[in-house]
Amino acid sequence: MKAENKYLQLEMEILREQHNQAVPVAKPKALDAITELELEVSQLNIVKNHLEDEIKDHLNIIENQNKRKMQLLQSLQEQKEEMDELKYKYEQMNAAHSHLILEKEEEIKNLQKIIEELKAQLPGERGDAQTLNSDIFQETKVKILRKKKVQHLRDQELHLNRELERLRSHLLESEESYTQEILAAEEKEIQLRQKVTLLEEKLVASSKASHQASVQIESLQEQLSLVSQQRDENTLQLLLSQEQVRQYALSSSNLQRVLEHFQEEEKAMHSAELAKEKQSKAEWKNKAEKLEGEVSSLQQRLDEANAMLDSASRLREDLDLKEE
Repeated sequence: MKAENKYLQLEMEILREQHNQAVPVAKPKALDAITELELEVSQLNIVKNHLEDEIKDHLNIIENQNKRKMQLLQSLQEQKEEMDELKYKYEQMNAAHSHLILEKEEEIKNLQKIIEELKAQLPGERGDAQTLNSDIFQETKVKILRKKKVQHLRDQELHLNRELERLRSHLLESEESYTQEILAAEEKEIQLRQKVTLLEEKLVASSKASHQASVQIESLQEQLSLVSQQRDENTLQLLLSQEQVRQYALSSSNLQRVLEHFQEEEKAMHSAELAKEKQSKAEWKNKAEKLEGEVSSLQQRLDEANAMLDSASRLREDLDLKEE
């Protein structure tokens, strides 16, 4: 009986040690996996928010570039319109100036013709000399004034030509500068749009990864909840079995003391009563063997719980490999 009692106590200690080693270790593994996934989801959300902010910044830059391009085009159009207006005024003034020069040249020719005619009549008309000289003086004065006016018009024409050339050069320079700025803005816009497209692709990938990680976390949490429930049930059953083992051990110890007492009075005891006591001992032994079967069943269920936890751990390793 003592040997059987020690055997039961030894089995109980082995089960307790296995329970202390297996059950507390399983839960932290799953919790660590969930914590790592939650941290990864948090980091993915941070990256997602950063990408969204960067996309907004690039879109604002593109919008500003487009506004700048429209302003440059509008300024260029205004300068072209101003140039066309100046060109039209110059052409009108040039036409009027040419017409006026032709008229004045015609008048000068007519005056020269009159002077020549007067000179031809001068020897036969001495009495009209003073009048003729006065007329010639007036005509000469008019001629000088007209020449001055013609020269003034020519000076105006030269000034207008120079101003027109200056405006033309300025317009060409402005047009070239604006064209370069527009081309640079369009190139910058293309680059920014490409970058925005790349960032949007990264954002989509980050969202998918975050969603997958969230789904995996939910799955692991469900598995952890199930394993924890099974662990609690197995732990409760193990405690009950341990209590039964303790009660059986106590009963066995009491029985051992009774047997020792009976052994002292064995000669005085009836053989039938001794057989009954042996039968009682056999019954206690059967109960102990049945208890061993229950403990073995509990151990098997603990092994199954550990296998489920190992499966969750392998799932986490597979997720890490996929992310790499």
